[in-house]
Amino acid sequence: MDKLNLTAPTTIDELEKVMDAFTNQDPDGNGKKDTIGLSISLRDGVTTWMSSTDFLFGKTAIPGIWNKGADGQLQYGSIQPTVKQGVAKLAEWMKKGYLDQDAGTLDAGKAVESFIQGKSGMVFGATWMSGGWPFTANMNFDYKPIPIPAGIDGQQGFIGEPLSSMRFYFSKDFEHMDRLFQYLDEIMGPGFYDPDSDFANGWAEGYDYIMVDDEPVYDHDKIPGGFVDAKKYTLFYNDIQTPMKELEVMAKLGEGNAPETPYEKQFASRDKRWQEASAVLKTYIEKASVTDQFTGPPTDTMAQKSDLLRKIENETFLKIIYNQASLDTFDTFVEQWKKLGGDQITKEVNEWYTSVSGK
Repeated sequence: MDKLNLTAPTTIDELEKVMDAFTNQDPDGNGKKDTIGLSISLRDGVTTWMSSTDFLFGKTAIPGIWNKGADGQLQYGSIQPTVKQGVAKLAEWMKKGYLDQDAGTLDAGKAVESFIQGKSGMVFGATWMSGGWPFTANMNFDYKPIPIPAGIDGQQGFIGEPLSSMRFYFSKDFEHMDRLFQYLDEIMGPGFYDPDSDFANGWAEGYDYIMVDDEPVYDHDKIPGGFVDAKKYTLFYNDIQTPMKELEVMAKLGEGNAPETPYEKQFASRDKRWQEASAVLKTYIEKASVTDQFTGPPTDTMAQKSDLLRKIENETFLKIIYNQASLDTFDTFVEQWKKLGGDQITKEVNEWYTSVSGK
C-alpha cells in the first residue's frame, strides 16, 4: 500500500481500486504480473470461516444464513436480490484477475497462503489469524488490520460468531450431570478470574505459565522446556468464553492498556497484531456482526433436502463467478431452490421462530 500510495478502502468502489492496483501495478516490483487483490476460498461457498467474502454482501442478506426480512420473517440469505448483486461483483473481480483463478478449488486454509506469501493485497478473517496461525513470524512484509468496507447494500456486515460452537450429547441414562457442572465451574475460573479456582493463574504451572516471586509469568521463552497449551486437554479444547470476553480483553490490550488480572496477562503474551486487530474490530462489531437467526435443530425438510440445495447453490454461484453462466442463472437457481424444498424449509424455519420468539 505504501509503494502504490494507497489508503485503506471503506467502500466497495475504493476496495476495487486497491485490488486493481495490487493486480496490475506490480506491488512487489519483480516485473511480473503475479499478484492479486484479494485471497478468497470458494470451494465450500462464498462465505466461509476464513478467506471469505462475507463483507461483500453487506448486512441486508448474507449467503448461507437466515436473516430477518423487512416483514419480520426469517429469509434465507442466499436467494435475496443483494446476494445476486454480490455474486455478480465476484464474477467481475474474477474476470479482471483480482482473485485467485483457483479460488473455486481452494479451502480456506489454502486460500490464505497467497496473502502469507505476499502475492495478495488483502484477506478477510478473524482477529486471531495474526496470532500465530495461519500468519507466520517470517512473513517478510508489513501488514495491518483494517475495518471491513461497506458492502453491496452500503452497510458493513459479516457473519458473527454463534453463541455456541460446541455441543455435548448424553445418554438418557447418564446420572452425573451435576459433576459436569462442577467441572464447568472449575474450568471457567480463568475467564472470570476466580481467585479460589485451581486455574486462576492458568491451566498448568510449568506448562502454560510459571510462578516467579508469587506472580504468574506467561512469557513462553521463560517456561522451562517450552510452552504447552494445556487447555487443549480439557473437554472443551479451548477457553470457555462468555460472549465478547476474549475480544474485550484483547481490544483493551490493543488499545495500549496494561493487563491487570492473570487472565489478561495470559492474553498479553499473545501476538501484538492479534491485540491490534481486536481493537479495530471492537470499533464496529456491534453494528456489523450478523448472526444466523435460525439456531434450532434441522427441520424435517432440511434433513432431507439441505445437501441437495446447498450443492445446487454452490454450483450455480461458481458458474456465474467463473463467467460460465449468465447472471440470469441466479434467478433460475432461486426458483429451483424454492420448488425443491426451500419454500417448505422457510415455512418450517418460521414456525420454529414463532415458537421461540412468540412473534
